[in-house]
Parts: sequence; structure tokens; C-alpha cells
Amino acid sequence: MAFKKKWFPGREKSQSTEPTVTIDDLIELQRFDEAEDLLRAKLKANVNDLHAQLKLADLYRRSGRGAKAVDEYVSVADAYAADGFFDKATALLYKVVKLAPGHEKVPLKIEALRQAKRLNRRREIVIEALQSGTRAGRTVSAFKVQRMWRDLSDCPLIQRLEEDRLRRLFEALDLVEIQPGQILAEKNERMEKMFVIAEGMVEAVAVLPNGTETAIRGFSPGQMIGDRALLEHQPWPTVYRAGSASFVLELDQKGLARALQGDPDPRQFLDALREQRNDQEVVWSIQKLERA
Repeated sequence: MAFKKKWFPGREKSQSTEPTVTIDDLIELQRFDEAEDLLRAKLKANVNDLHAQLKLADLYRRSGRGAKAVDEYVSVADAYAADGFFDKATALLYKVVKLAPGHEKVPLKIEALRQAKRLNRRREIVIEALQSGTRAGRTVSAFKVQRMWRDLSDCPLIQRLEEDRLRRLFEALDLVEIQPGQILAEKNERMEKMFVIAEGMVEAVAVLPNGTETAIRGFSPGQMIGDRALLEHQPWPTVYRAGSASFVLELDQKGLARALQGDPDPRQFLDALREQRNDQEVVWSIQKLERA
């Protein structure tokens, strides 16, 4: 006994439909104009469709339009970099180097990406340390930590130290809040601590023979004070006072010992701490005042 096939409305129509030709198919068939039209439509609907933009770049490369391909690859690389995908951006730019070896700006972009990746890794280290708060258990908001990072990003310590040393240093630092007018150090005080200004401003203030005070100089975020006191065991040369509500990162002898523990060449670390020599400049300024 023969069985009849059961018929469903629409079944015949769907079975007779021709398979859809994809953009990839069009490119393989070298129907570049049709593929380009479809990709342009995708990008018009969504200007942030990087997948479509990359396909367009590949289409230009395969169809012999190298200059247009380079423009699209560089544009996608810039978008990747803006989102923090530095490795993906770099890989695309190396593709451009092979495609257009004489392109002047691409090597500069690759170097800028290398620096951006390096700085981003340092940002992660510093923010993680700042978010851990102080040894007293107090923490600060994520917004404030991000703002501190923006101010600290140009700090010579962050720029110079290798990642492992930077991590150990910031894990040893204690984040301390100080109020306007609060004294960090008195003149001739033997307090062996160093401070990195994280937010606000600290002033070095000298007392003149007539009893009046004069501000010698101010220290802004990213600058360090106290390297002579901590590293050379020298007394503080003058009064250091908060000029505004501030946060400082404090390093004492115990913290320094922790930061140096296991360091194969501590001289590099100590040289980085001495690099700004702000306290020595304060000493010279005081000497000039005393001679005047």
C-alpha cells in the first residue's frame, strides 16, 4: 500500500526557494560591486559595525584597491584602540605595513599603541592598589580612584618602574587623607617617610626671620616629597602643609622594606624614588632666602 505525502501549505514554496547568496559568496565570485553595496548598506544601518568594515577592507584589498583598504584597516584599528583592544589594533596595523610598506603614519601608530598598552597595564596595577584602601581599612570611591589615576598617570614613578616593581611599591603605599592646613612634616623633624601627592596640593612653607611665612613652592598630584628623609635619613628642611583637602600616598621604612623584598637590583628602584629631588630644590630655595 502506497502512502501519500502529506501536503502542508507553503512547503512547496519553501522547497523551491533558491539559496541566498552571502556577501562572502559574492566576494569569492568576484562580484565586488554587489558585495560592496551590501556592506555599505550594513554600515549605513550601523556605523559601528566593525565586522562589516573589515569585510569592506578585505574586499578592497582583493579587488586591487589598496589605498581604500588601508584607510578602512586603519579606521578599524583606531576603533579597537579606543576600546582598549590594543593587540587587535596592532595586528591590523601590521597588516597595513605589509600592504603599504611606505605608509608614514602606521609605524607611529604602532608605537603609540605599544605605549598605550603599557600605560593601561600600569593603570590597572595602580587602580587595584588604590581601591584596596589604606592599612586602616578605609576605602575610597571608584570615581575618586579613577580621578586620582588621571592625575598620577604622568608620575615619573609610574612611567619609569617596571610592572613588578610598580605593583610592589603601590601595595606598600598607604593612602592617607589630609585636611587643608594640616601639617605633614615640621622643619627639622626626623620623620622617615616619603609622600606621593595623589590629589590636591601640598606646600613647602618657610618661616622668615621676622616671623612671617612664605610659600616656597607647591606640589601637585604625581609629585613626591620626603625622598631625603626616607632614603638619606635627613631631617625635613622646612614645614610641609596641605594647601587644600588632599590625598597622599605614604611610604615609611617598613613599607620600603616590603617593596624592596626580593628585588634583584634595588638600586634601580631607589634611583626612581630619588628622581624628582623636590626636597633638594626646597633646600636650595631656603638657602637663597637665608642669603637674601
